Amino acid sequence: MTNQQQKIAAFSDALTRALDYGEEGLKLAVQILQNEKGQVKLAMYDLLWENLDERGKKQLWQYLVKNKQTPTNKD
Repeated sequence: MTNQQQKIAAFSDALTRALDYGEEGLKLAVQILQNEKGQVKLAMYDLLWENLDERGKKQLWQYLVKNKQTPTNKD
């Protein structure tokens, strides 16, 4: 397993736990994403998006727009 794959797998595990904490867990997941770049960041956003319900997706989108971020922003 490559370093990128390990990061994505670890994020997937952490995401499952973080989303049990509602909005605070979502904020934590987004903070983790802000430290990543490139394909790892995109894969993590995909995982996050797939694990959110419609309300969570709306909250994530609002957060990203408010903070002028998109999954494809280059750091």
